[in-house]
Amino acid sequence: MELETVSEEKKIVNFFLNKNILISYDILQILKEKADLDGFYKTIIEGIRSTDFLFLNKDLNNIINMYKSIDINWFDLEKSRVLFEKGKNKKRRKSENNHLLQ
Repeated sequence: MELETVSEEKKIVNFFLNKNILISYDILQILKEKADLDGFYKTIIEGIRSTDFLFLNKDLNNIINMYKSIDINWFDLEKSRVLFEKGKNKKRRKSENNHLLQ
């Protein structure tokens, strides 16, 4: 039973890695419940105007679900997230999140 779950998780992770998307554990748990990976991928691609490598986490997924299309500098957004997680730039990250979630 557990090997089946690991195999399923690997398939999901590989599906998105082959499309230049790294998914977080939260997203992996969501995708394990969904049968339509292609549909989920299509939603991401339609919502994001970027061909760069993407790290898809719960926050970004929520933003994608709120907007039909979003065009932001993903590199700067991720840089801000890293600084926030290190305990720096807390005000800036909070204002970015508030702006995106409005």
